[in-house]
Amino acid sequence: MNEMDLLKIVAKAYNNLDYKEIETIASEDIVYESQDVFSALEGKKAVLNYLQPKFETVKNSGRPVFAEIGFIKDQSRSCIIMSQGTVDNKISVVLIESRDEKLSRIDICTAFPHWSQATGTNEYPV
Repeated sequence: MNEMDLLKIVAKAYNNLDYKEIETIASEDIVYESQDVFSALEGKKAVLNYLQPKFETVKNSGRPVFAEIGFIKDQSRSCIIMSQGTVDNKISVVLIESRDEKLSRIDICTAFPHWSQATGTNEYPV
C-alpha cells in the first residue's frame, strides 16, 4: 500500500468518523501529533484510544467533518484538508507518513503548513 492509498483511508476514516479504518493500517508504533497539543501520542493503542471518543464527540456535535484530498503547493506533498461544519470552514491540514506499507505518523497542522497553502482535489473518500 503506498502513501496515497493510506492517505485516502485516513480521509475516509475522518469522513465516516470511523477510527477502525485507521486501526487496520496503523503501525504498532504510530505517532499522532497536533500543533494544538503539547505532547504526541505514541503507539497504536494510545492513538486509537484517543480517536474513538474524539470521533464519537464529533458525531454527537452536529458539526460534520469533511476530509478532502489535497496537495501542499510549495512542497508537492499530498495532504488532507480538514473542514468542520461546512466544506468551506477549513480548519487544518493533515499530513501522514508511512513505513513498510503501514501508517506510521499523523500530523494535524493548524499553523504550518496552513490549510490556505493547500489545493484541494474535490475528492472526499467515503
